[in-house]
Amino acid sequence: MQALKFGSGVVVISMAALLSGCASNVQTETLFPVGQQLTAPPTVQGVLPGLSEARLTAGDQLAAIDGAPVASYAELISRSGKPNTFTFSKPTGEKYDVSASKIMDDKGQWEFSLFRPYDGLITTAPFIDKPEPAAMTATEFGSALVSMQRFKGAPNLIEVQVTFLAAKACTKCTLKSFGIVDTNHNSLLTPIPINQAAWMEYPDQGQPGQFTAVPPPTPLGSTTTTVGSATFNGTCQQFGSFGAINGNITGMSSSVTNYNYDYSAQNAANMYNLGVAIRNASIQAQNAARTKFINSRFGNLRLGALNPGETVTGHMFFAAPAGFDGPYAFVVLGDDRPSAIVFTAANNQAKSTGH
Repeated sequence: MQALKFGSGVVVISMAALLSGCASNVQTETLFPVGQQLTAPPTVQGVLPGLSEARLTAGDQLAAIDGAPVASYAELISRSGKPNTFTFSKPTGEKYDVSASKIMDDKGQWEFSLFRPYDGLITTAPFIDKPEPAAMTATEFGSALVSMQRFKGAPNLIEVQVTFLAAKACTKCTLKSFGIVDTNHNSLLTPIPINQAAWMEYPDQGQPGQFTAVPPPTPLGSTTTTVGSATFNGTCQQFGSFGAINGNITGMSSSVTNYNYDYSAQNAANMYNLGVAIRNASIQAQNAARTKFINSRFGNLRLGALNPGETVTGHMFFAAPAGFDGPYAFVVLGDDRPSAIVFTAANNQAKSTGH
């Protein structure tokens, strides 16, 4: 609390009110992955031309594998082993069984797809300090869970939180590279180190100020007022044209002196020191926010060989120039082939065609 004296009055200023919002007001927006909800029923998105099983068409749901119900994509990806029979359900509710040999090639690859190109499995995962929509995707060496948000500014910064999980039985557990492509411009975005991103969002505000000494008020002069009072006790005698007074007079007097001061120099110093206090608190808050920004994003993410079953996670930043507003594809490259998840500013996540 800071008190400033003006003349004979006192003005009390709340420091809490003055110091609110000292750190930079960082604004972010969520970016939404495109794909299928992890809890949605698996739905056929397309089939290869010439498929021998004519009944299988886009929009059919995968209802069971080898007689075991499959209620969601989450249940589907938890299955292991080579299937023998698929059970599908038409939008009319009609169910039919298909032998795996009719819809799988010699290498065990399905000849129908439950995903569109670059679809992710959409779920909710912790992202920094609040839940954010995230997407899972299969990679060459295992799986990835990705969240994305955009910091508003010049340039806009795209932040990605990613967790890579290497399969326990992978033979090519190599993470070669990853990045973001603005699909509207077919352009890679420039990666930004976390420390640089922190200074961009919480820029330097300079050195703290120094307080000045507060001088005493300057005397201008004074005014003195004297007040007196008296009491007479005695007799008065008259002798013709003359008279005499006999008695005693008692009394008292008091003086009051008022001093006048010039407070302008003192007030100016107090206001200067208040400004220094506000500036120093702002610098301190900015530095603390920048440090928290960096410390909350530490991880073990790295490129190179991963151990079977190993999990690596971390945060990355990319600069998006003006006009590069997405959609953004997060691309992961292993030894042979890339994987990607698309994110958009609008929440246009694919909805299941379930029935």
